[in-house]
Amino acid sequence: MANNKFPFGGTVKTLAEVQPLLKKLAEKAPRLADASLLFTVPGFHTDFKNVLVLPGDSIIEGDFVLDCNQKWVQKNRICMVLSLGDLQIERDILNRDEHFWPVLAVDGDLRAVNIVKGGMPLLIWGNLEISGYMVPDYNDGPLRLGKDLRALGYVPACRDSKDGRGHVIGGEVLAKVLDAREGLSGKELRRLLVPGTFQKSWLDNDAVLAFGHEGRDIFRDEPLLEEPQPEPVEILAPDGVDPTALGTIESPDMVLPMLLCRISEKIEYDPDRYSYPESFAEFVRSHFEYHKSMKVLTLPGGSVIKGDLLLDFQEAWAMEKNISAVVCDGHLTVAGDVLNSMLEGGILLFVSGNLQVENLIKGGATVMVLGDVLAGGLVIGVYNDGVMRIGGDLTASAYFLLDHDGYVRGKVEALSHTDDDGDWCELLLPHVFDDEEDFHPNVDKIRACQKTGRAIFASV
Repeated sequence: MANNKFPFGGTVKTLAEVQPLLKKLAEKAPRLADASLLFTVPGFHTDFKNVLVLPGDSIIEGDFVLDCNQKWVQKNRICMVLSLGDLQIERDILNRDEHFWPVLAVDGDLRAVNIVKGGMPLLIWGNLEISGYMVPDYNDGPLRLGKDLRALGYVPACRDSKDGRGHVIGGEVLAKVLDAREGLSGKELRRLLVPGTFQKSWLDNDAVLAFGHEGRDIFRDEPLLEEPQPEPVEILAPDGVDPTALGTIESPDMVLPMLLCRISEKIEYDPDRYSYPESFAEFVRSHFEYHKSMKVLTLPGGSVIKGDLLLDFQEAWAMEKNISAVVCDGHLTVAGDVLNSMLEGGILLFVSGNLQVENLIKGGATVMVLGDVLAGGLVIGVYNDGVMRIGGDLTASAYFLLDHDGYVRGKVEALSHTDDDGDWCELLLPHVFDDEEDFHPNVDKIRACQKTGRAIFASV
């Protein structure tokens, strides 16, 4: 067996030069469906007309990357790789683009650890022997296999259509099969596969490759039972109150110097703790500059708001008094929730002391607490237009950041989760999502569950 250094152990020939070989292959037993037609596919998608021919049995070291943007493909104008014998790939065959070229044709057996297959047509006249997994990427092009497919797992995604058949296997499939030709749902993946091998409603191909290299099974020993359809969650309307009677209304230029002074007093510069006064001050300055024609509601320390504080500009009290910020110079208690449903902005809340609240759920508004936040329930930041800055400790049942800029300078005593920590569907129950394919939960449903005592977490 010749040892061909990846990938140019063979000879580059023109498509015209190999036509006799392709014609003979198309007529060879076992006859592969549409082989002669599939050999013409690159001509409809690229003007490259060269073929890398591997004569006889061959080994390619490492991974064999067969995307059309590879330098060796572009430099040599390759539209097809033709192996005239058995082909062994020491690691993985990786085809991660949607294009229907280059074609890989093997007149013999093909062996690899894993195969990730995008649009590339793959024709094999012998057996396909994979010690790991064959999984699709993008639109999964045609597969023609003359004999058996052996693997830990096989995931077909290419469907038959009026233009041609998807995967046609002449022998047996000696592998666990996850049929993705009609699509996969996150619910089905969770039911069939072990955690860590999928992301929401599709495979995590990098994780699957790692499982293949380790010889590990991505399939559960026993599929989980079908999940019953959850009872819908009824969204609860907030009990918003008008806080203006508790304080005075002032102009931003009268309030801003005091806020910057409080920040400099309470937020020390300490790079070792990622503590920077400017990471607080910059958002106060920018908010007041942008809303300099509006007013500020200032509350005395120790104020108690009996009800929900809604930080949306369309609230009647905010519109009537033209208020862009609520400032409490001291401790503030909200005997209810602090809520901000606007994703693109909202009323700034600044508390120089501690904030005690049931739930704090915010979108685009800036919420800044220089002391501690003591929440009886949830603290949630949603979307990337707003920021949350907490100068002290955070205590809550849960602290969630959904594509949101949140920073706690002190300790966090809460179950914490961000987008970087993994899929939300692994943490939360299905009924807090609008759809099983959604990446983020519906925070209004989370709040409703918390207020009514309904379970939120899949497992804690």
